[in-house]
Parts: sequence; C-alpha cells; structure tokens
Amino acid sequence: MIALLIVLAGLPACSCIQSWAQAKPKANGQTGKPARAGQEYHIEVNTLPGCFFYGCAQHVRAESVRVTVGGMRVPVQVGQPPVGGLAGPVEVPAYLLMAFAPGTKRPADTELLKYLKRVLAAGWQVSLCRADGTFAPFSYEAGLRQMLAEHADAPSTDAGLDTIASAIEGLRAEPGYRVVLADLGGKPDEKFVRWLASETDRLSPVYVSDGGKTQMPYSPSAEEGYVGRANSFANAADKMERAYTEGVFHELKLAAAISHVLADARHDYDVRFRAPASAADDAPVKLTFLDAGTHLPYELRTDLYLVETRPVAGKPARQRTDATARLTTVER
Repeated sequence: MIALLIVLAGLPACSCIQSWAQAKPKANGQTGKPARAGQEYHIEVNTLPGCFFYGCAQHVRAESVRVTVGGMRVPVQVGQPPVGGLAGPVEVPAYLLMAFAPGTKRPADTELLKYLKRVLAAGWQVSLCRADGTFAPFSYEAGLRQMLAEHADAPSTDAGLDTIASAIEGLRAEPGYRVVLADLGGKPDEKFVRWLASETDRLSPVYVSDGGKTQMPYSPSAEEGYVGRANSFANAADKMERAYTEGVFHELKLAAAISHVLADARHDYDVRFRAPASAADDAPVKLTFLDAGTHLPYELRTDLYLVETRPVAGKPARQRTDATARLTTVER
C-alpha cells in the first residue's frame, strides 16, 4: 500500500495534511501491484483547499518542480484537466460523478443536461444517477444523452447508499481528475455529508449542494472603540455562503456547484514522469516545489499512482493503480 509523507520545509506541520495522506484501504482488501521501472508514474497535485482560503500566486509548472526517483532526477511533464471548450488534445482526463441524496427530488434529464452543458462541452466524462436509481457509465455528452434517453420513462427511484458507494468505488479506478457532486436539494443533511466524506476519502474535491454554510456577521467589540455606541451589527441576519469544511465544498445551489466544479479544476495538476530503468520498484519518489508560494500548507493533496490497461467488461480499459513507492513532498 502506498504511504504518502508530506514535508513542508520551513513551515509548521499541518495535521490535516498528514491525515489526508493516509491511503484508504481498498474495500476488497487488494493492494496495488508493484511499480515496474520504466512505467509512467503520475502525481496528482491538488492545491484547491489552500487556494480557496488564501489564493495561489504561483502555478505548478514543469520548471517549478523537481522529481527524483531513488535519488536520480527525472524529466517531468505537467498537465491539467480541461476547464473550457475543447481546443486540442485533453492533457488530463476529467470525470464527474453526480449523485442525489436519498429523499432529494431529482431534476428532469433535460434540466440536468442544461446544468452540465459547460462541463460536457469541455470534454469531461460524466456518470449521472438516472431516474431509476442506477448510474450511467462514465460517458461523453453523446453517450450520456443516449443512456438517459433509454431510461427516460423509468419511475423516479432514489439510489441507496450502497449504490452510491459502489459508483464512488468505480470512480476511484479512473485515471486523471475525479470529482464527486451530490445534490441535496439545497437542504442541509449533516449525516449524509459525513457519510459521503468518509466514502470519498482521497478523492478531491467533493461538492454538496446543501445551501452552503451560515456565516455570522462581524460584530465589533468594545475594545475597538464602540463603547457607548449602538452596534449596527447586533440585529444583522446570518448569511449563507459557499464554504469548505473537512474535505467538502458546501454550495448554495446546484447550478453554482457545477460552475465551481469546472472553474476549480484549474487548481489540479498532473505531474508525469518515468522511473529510470535502474530504479527499484519501491525506490522513494521525492517531489520538490522550487518556487516559494506555489501552494500553502493547508490540505495540499498529492497522490502517486500508475495507469495500467486492464480488461473491463471484456474490453481493455485504462485504470488507476496504487504505486508501492513512497512519496515525499517538499516545498523550498
């Protein structure tokens, strides 16, 4: 099983980073196959949580990172998932799994396709919970429309938690950028969100359309010179805003959530490299950020993996596989 160690030179350790770095055991008890020298490795670097709170002044580029395998420096390429209309080959495939919390009214297929128009136009593959409670396989726009049409007359049925968990497990195998979006109809459901967060550990990011989070208005204190004055903030109403807590983005509305899904992809990077032929299968991998301020020590997410071709439903398919090498991430 891969073990990730996050080290931020000159900065205090962040427990949230360390907890994220623990690999979640696979449900079937299997572990990743040994990495073989010469295979192409991928390091997903997701800076979104830190950028959400503090902003990111620098982007991750090939010239701003250094990767060593067993102490030997290797050439790297850096790609990103698509965030706009297709203008060329997709560097990093992107996958969106869209689910609905039990009891949430599902919009009509035509309405959902309107919501997803920009995501599909960007070349993302989408798996959507259909009206009959089953999930359509990951597909581009044409394929998704066809599969929705095949179930258009099905009675509306909620997908159970087991069905949603199975769909999430399938998303784990996809190589590239992976996003989970759950519609709660704009209503909070802490129990479901906690369950979703536990099921989607190591997936980034996760969005829920639950009306956002309450933000208390600022109330000046007596020490700030308001003694004897009327507090104009005393009767101010709490405001609902988009928020990030414990690995989940809480969104005000479904339409806004889908817009953020596409826009936030610019904070995800794929660092690709090949291990030297002389490197051992478990040779340690070190990723060093050369530009100070590339990211901040707030839930920086990294995932080292391989991509293998395996038979799925009788056809060859590219799937993500855990690497056995240990990854260390350092910021200079």
